[in-house]
Amino acid sequence: HRLETCWEPEEEVFVGREKYLEQIAEIFRGGKGPAVLYGIGGIGKTAIARAYGFRRRDEYDAMLFLTCSGDFQMLFGDDERVPVTNLRYSQDKYGNKGRYAREKLRILAGIGEKQRLLLILDDCNMEKDRYMEQVFSLPCHILVTTRRDPKGWGGCSAVRVEELERGEWEPFVRAYWGGEPGEKEWEEFSRYWGQVG
Repeated sequence: HRLETCWEPEEEVFVGREKYLEQIAEIFRGGKGPAVLYGIGGIGKTAIARAYGFRRRDEYDAMLFLTCSGDFQMLFGDDERVPVTNLRYSQDKYGNKGRYAREKLRILAGIGEKQRLLLILDDCNMEKDRYMEQVFSLPCHILVTTRRDPKGWGGCSAVRVEELERGEWEPFVRAYWGGEPGEKEWEEFSRYWGQVG
């Protein structure tokens, strides 16, 4: 068995947030994963996860970027989102999707033992999932983004993502503005910064 398709990250506009990228790398170096980025919606968790994948792409044989809509049974039981060669769901063979999801996770564990795999689980906002322990124990690097505080999940290293620091704000504006804003634009951006942090 092998992964049929993998995520191939592309370079995107990304400024600052270096401390988060280093924290993720430190978690993985120390074998204390999965690394879980958590914080309010829109704070930049997904952008950090994607940047980590892009910058570290040479360290992995394969990467999966999976958006967690629904539960883990639905996610890993889906042959479109997690395609593995020589493995397809059949009701005659597996009965229910739960049995199939467990089998696929067992096979993914075998793949993870042979390859350097990065699994990014984006927008994983469930409170708890019956497959969470099996997923989080896969022998690969797992990076999760969530709006939930993951302390109830157990067995993971949580990193709270905060707002941009003051020194990151101006380079961030320049990068997304595509150049140097004028004086009026800086006034508007500064007012916005003061309102939302």
